[in-house]
Amino acid sequence: MPNDIKKLDLTETPYGKRLKVGKKARRKFLQWLWTYTHCPVVYTWKDLGVRFWPRYMKEGNCFSERSCSFPEGMSCKPVKSITKVFLRWYCQGFLKQKYCTWIQVQYPIISECKCSC
Repeated sequence: MPNDIKKLDLTETPYGKRLKVGKKARRKFLQWLWTYTHCPVVYTWKDLGVRFWPRYMKEGNCFSERSCSFPEGMSCKPVKSITKVFLRWYCQGFLKQKYCTWIQVQYPIISECKCSC
């Protein structure tokens, strides 16, 4: 759970009144809020084909089956990605004599998602 949620002041209302909130109720509410607004990265295996090495990669996507805000309206969007380098078999020429080699290909993979508009 991020520090922004941990440090929320649940005792003050918008109208200036103070509420008394027990430790257990505070912890349960903050856990619910974090679970409701959390944007996990969902990984799936993707087949790049026979020309790539490694052939399979773990691709990240943002979980977007429901709204991540309270009230609803915002959704999970990618905010950070890492770049992985793959090798691709590349051939030049259409004659019998071809020039083939491995070339490096950079592929971005989503590593973090955040709730935004």
